[in-house]
Amino acid sequence: MLLIAVCKAESGENMRKKLSLALTLLIITASCLVTFCACNKKHSDVSLQTGGRPDLNSIISQDSLNTVNAAMLDTATEDQKKDAVMLLFDIANGSRQNTHTSLMLQNSNAGISLGDVIMHGFNLKYGDKWYYQLATQATSSVPLFEALMSEIAGLLKIAYTKGDGTYHYTVIKGSSSECDCTVETFPYATFVVTGAPKVYNEADFKTELHYLSSMHEINNMKFRKEIIADGATVSYDSEKHFYTVEFSVDMDADGDMLAEWFALPKEDMAVGGQVLEYYNSYSAVLEVWDNGYAKSFKSYSDREAGLGSGKPVDEFEYLWDENEILALLKQDKGIIVHDSLTSIEDYVEYYSEPELVKARLSALKIAGIVIGCVIVVIIVLIIVFEVLISKGKFPKISARREAKKQKRLAKKMKKRGITVEVEEE
Repeated sequence: MLLIAVCKAESGENMRKKLSLALTLLIITASCLVTFCACNKKHSDVSLQTGGRPDLNSIISQDSLNTVNAAMLDTATEDQKKDAVMLLFDIANGSRQNTHTSLMLQNSNAGISLGDVIMHGFNLKYGDKWYYQLATQATSSVPLFEALMSEIAGLLKIAYTKGDGTYHYTVIKGSSSECDCTVETFPYATFVVTGAPKVYNEADFKTELHYLSSMHEINNMKFRKEIIADGATVSYDSEKHFYTVEFSVDMDADGDMLAEWFALPKEDMAVGGQVLEYYNSYSAVLEVWDNGYAKSFKSYSDREAGLGSGKPVDEFEYLWDENEILALLKQDKGIIVHDSLTSIEDYVEYYSEPELVKARLSALKIAGIVIGCVIVVIIVLIIVFEVLISKGKFPKISARREAKKQKRLAKKMKKRGITVEVEEE
């Protein structure tokens, strides 16, 4: 109320000048603080570790092999190619869900225009025990954008089960998890866990995580032959022993089928308050070992989703050999008890007991608090200064103001044809 009273007592021009000065100071302070507080690191690209061909029995039947071979002939029809695409996708997808031990590595970028939203994660599976994490970091060449995006797009997901029929899941939004996705070795991210996981039964967990049939599926989009576009290809590298499947989705396919295809990704984005409307394009490259196990999966898309619109790129690598997996797990610099972890099961159990820490204020929130304090100080100083002037503490300033006021009054009167003499200062 005191500020309002002072504003009313001031002439319009004087008040505008003071508000302009305060606003200028605020902008300068905000820019300096956000630039100082926001993380403006140089972000490097990550190359995920690749694995070798798994020494496991083939899961491709002879009939399936015949279908795949037919699709690679020069005389193959579009239907035969699409049949082979879906067949190899389903076999590779089944390998992830049904094999006792595996490790999935993820490197993704949301591809939005304001800046990069990098996502690094992994899923470690050992029988009916498994652990999954996904760390997200927003980056931009403009510190202010980076700080704002960290609060909007920052995300940490952790899920696990110890094989006892219960599932644990925590999701931390904003920058409180302090995700850093610039780490170039496994697990390609560091973070802190600031929220305890909730416990779910299997049905509720599936609803919460938005997957089709298993947390270990390659993709939660419902692919079917009817939406695969013409031009899909299947090829085989006889020296490296894997198939390469390239396909895209026909955006002119049946609307209901397309809606069903991205229904779960739409639910994923809705959790973050964004509406996935439709895809302009979607293409993928799947590599499958010749015994049926998934080698890698990469997808490239262009989607319309409000602030989440962009061209996301998702990359996944799959490892099957226990020695390769253990060697990679031991790269995790966040673990200081590697010597006591001798098996993949040990690592699953270790990751499944995340240490909780107290959330710290984010750089943006700290900047906001400091800026708020600066605003209060400026307002208080203006009020004190005006009160002192009103009490005659600064007679020279008061006299100059009165003289300027008389000059303005004289100008107004002159416009009306009335001459007023003004005393010089």
